[in-house]
Amino acid sequence: MQRLSSKSNAVKIQRIKVVVLLLISIFIHAPKDATAMENIQELHWKNRVILIQTEDVDDYISLLQEADSQIRDRHILWFILTSKEVLSNYPGSIGLTFLKQTKSKYFSAENREVVLIGKDGGVKRRASSLQLQELFDLIDTMPMRRQEMSNK
Repeated sequence: MQRLSSKSNAVKIQRIKVVVLLLISIFIHAPKDATAMENIQELHWKNRVILIQTEDVDDYISLLQEADSQIRDRHILWFILTSKEVLSNYPGSIGLTFLKQTKSKYFSAENREVVLIGKDGGVKRRASSLQLQELFDLIDTMPMRRQEMSNK
């Protein structure tokens, strides 16, 4: 009887090990955007960012969509900030505090403004309008971008 019990315990222990390994695997491979992004700092060293503060969303959306392949090639995520919402090409969810935090950090008033942030998190350009080709040209002169282009 003792032998049967120890075999039974060994089987239970094996099952527990399998369940623990499965849970660890699920946790490790869970989507990184399972939690909402709350601030731009989460994108440092991964993406360049274009912030656009405006209420005229439609004009900007069409410009950004037309340049989608150039935007993706340069690892750019864009965020259009209105008084009430955020529109973006960011693939995950955006947290409730993102709008307020981003506006208070990068904009001084409710004026229409465009801000380019580099992968290092530094502000590279401020402008009153979106001139994508100018931003692309500027990005293409940056050392990190030059390295990306040489690795292609």
